[in-house]
Amino acid sequence: MNRLSKEKRDQLILVGIVTLAILAALWFLVISTRKATEADNQKKTADLEIKIRGAEELAKKKDEFEADLQAAQAKLAQSESMMLPAGNEFFVFFKTIREAAQRDGKVELINCDYPKVGETELLPVFPYKAAKFESVIFQAYYHDFGKFLADLENGFPQMQFQITSIRQPDVRKPDEPEKLRFELRIIALQVPVATR
Repeated sequence: MNRLSKEKRDQLILVGIVTLAILAALWFLVISTRKATEADNQKKTADLEIKIRGAEELAKKKDEFEADLQAAQAKLAQSESMMLPAGNEFFVFFKTIREAAQRDGKVELINCDYPKVGETELLPVFPYKAAKFESVIFQAYYHDFGKFLADLENGFPQMQFQITSIRQPDVRKPDEPEKLRFELRIIALQVPVATR
């Protein structure tokens, strides 16, 4: 380098600096973006592997899910079998309530009105309709009726029972202990026509 002229030496230094600048630019533009892309691809690959493992675990539980689904469908079918059928809900309801009242003979069914069938008002979109019996009247001693009502509520979970009034009967015998009249409002779910 001592033999080169100052001008040639400056040109060589300039070429070296430009070469270094070009190499640095190539590093930042090509290689660093490649490395960033490679790191991003590795992250995406790791995320996909996690998702694949999760999907494989769900696939292993497929039989368990199907068994749970079948159990739920069987339970739903059993619950629907206890609901009132659409069309002849009054006769089925009347027979069921009358048989329950006559079971121990301590509760007497006095009157049962025809139901008003409509929406259940439980949820905005509910697949079942409701048969609403506004006035079902029973006569019994207080403790006998309490046991009867508890048996009804436990035996028919698809029905809702509300006592609307308790009063003395209009006619009573002087030598008989006092029985009471119980008026109930009963709401019973109905099986949809499409599921029968």
